[in-house]
Amino acid sequence: MIGIHVFLRPATLGLLAAVTAHPASAAIVTFTDRAIFEANVSGPLTTETFNDFTNDTSFLSPLDIGDFTISTESDVVSAGGEPTNQLDASPFSFGSSIIDGTTFGQAILQDDEALTFTFDAPIFAFGIDTRNLGNSGLLTSILVAGESFTPLQDGTSLLFSGVISDTAFSSVSFVFDALGGPSADGFAFDNVAYSGATVVPLPASLPLLVGALGVIGFLGRRRSAL
Repeated sequence: MIGIHVFLRPATLGLLAAVTAHPASAAIVTFTDRAIFEANVSGPLTTETFNDFTNDTSFLSPLDIGDFTISTESDVVSAGGEPTNQLDASPFSFGSSIIDGTTFGQAILQDDEALTFTFDAPIFAFGIDTRNLGNSGLLTSILVAGESFTPLQDGTSLLFSGVISDTAFSSVSFVFDALGGPSADGFAFDNVAYSGATVVPLPASLPLLVGALGVIGFLGRRRSAL
């Protein structure tokens, strides 16, 4: 039986350790078009329409939807006498916020408050329809996978916000910051899409590792020649 032994000099070991320890940075891509978002999700996509909720249902206390929970730090119970921070079922309390004619979520956040979707299992893609988001200005941001970004916000328009990450995340938060301006941001949301599937990217350190192994092979051959 032939045994093969590789002897590495300390400097070579240090090079290999430095390469293999090189971290791959996370990548997050945002979307404003649902069709493009769906086309870029690499696996099965689940969409929660909230249509199983036929009565108004509050999420002032955490509300379990099934695969995820909706919660809010807000204690706003009503706006103009109408209940809020709830799933709004027909007949609708907020007729001007209707997204597709079916049950939707209605949230109102005050300064530094958040609306959070917490998932039972890690996901890599999240998308959502909104209306009236930031109609008082660009004040509400989305926090996901440790990154914050400002979604499209255009008064009463129906808008889509989506994100795909190569790093798993388990929560998405809409965070309102008054910045000395309006005291609250009220908006509707619906059709929450999410996926636990991802395409495993090529590790950023792999080309360096291959190169280091090539150097090691060269040094080994040189040692043998000597």
